[in-house]
Amino acid sequence: MDEEKKNSEEQARKAKAMPAENENSEKQDENESWKKVLQQDEKDFEEKYDFKPIEKPEKWENESSEFNYQNKAEQVIHHRKKSAAKEKYRRKILKRRVLIVVICVLILLLLILLFTKACHQGNASPQKADVVSSQSVEPVSQPSDSMIDSDSSNIFDHAAFLGNSLLEDLNTYGLVGNGDCFFKKGLNVSTAMDETMVGHNIPVVDELNNGKNYDRIYLVFGENELGWSSRDTFISEYKTLIQKVKEYQPNAKIYLTSLFPVTKAVSDDSDGRNLTNSAVDSANEELKEIAKDTGSTFTDVASAVKNSEGALPDDASTDGIHPNMEYCQKWVDYLVNLG
Repeated sequence: MDEEKKNSEEQARKAKAMPAENENSEKQDENESWKKVLQQDEKDFEEKYDFKPIEKPEKWENESSEFNYQNKAEQVIHHRKKSAAKEKYRRKILKRRVLIVVICVLILLLLILLFTKACHQGNASPQKADVVSSQSVEPVSQPSDSMIDSDSSNIFDHAAFLGNSLLEDLNTYGLVGNGDCFFKKGLNVSTAMDETMVGHNIPVVDELNNGKNYDRIYLVFGENELGWSSRDTFISEYKTLIQKVKEYQPNAKIYLTSLFPVTKAVSDDSDGRNLTNSAVDSANEELKEIAKDTGSTFTDVASAVKNSEGALPDDASTDGIHPNMEYCQKWVDYLVNLG
């Protein structure tokens, strides 16, 4: 009897302990499942963002550990928040880098713009050797009335000027009324047959073939040819140019403008360009012969601007070669008085 009672109590005790063991087993299985989920989540997080999360406690089951959360879902949420914070920080850094790149590009563009502007201003500055420059300026047909002499406005209404950079001064100061100016810096009697003006696609001499009927053509050449080794070539090329002008304007009277003297300082230091006043005088004698041979008119403008020493006065030019407005007006007055 006692043995049966003892067996019955043992079976009851085992039956009572079995649910607890099952519950502990289920809890362990649940913990293991959550642990695997968290380990995989952390592994993905570290691989994606190269970020090491906080250390996990050695035992998830330790209820008293400061790292233990109330439940495993909170641990997942905690790591998700860290992932979002990391992504936000990465985007912030990326935005800063993009902003820095944009600022650097804008600064570079500004520097390029300033450098280009400085170069342009430097090229536009007057220089001593500007006679042989290759830049050109558009003709001006309607200069400001405040700069036009009333007599010249009439005499040049049907006139055209063709030549080198000396015409730039007349064009700039607007002293030839309604006359047309066709020129290019550095132009000579040879290149006038093939070089073009800025923005144009025909040789400078062909500008005279524009449908207008001019009654006067003023040719301004010779300065850029002073350095030519063969003066016969200069004479021959000038005559060829005059013949071309006559083809385009058969009814126009052609004027050959004398070479302008240069200042004494430029004449004494011509830098091998033969830009001396003695060379200018010799070239003017050649122009007289060319005018005579071609039926043209020689205009001795040099006599209206040179001083008693046969040079251009020092106060007549900023570079010693190109006359200022006052002396350009003397040039125009000479042509007006010539009739």
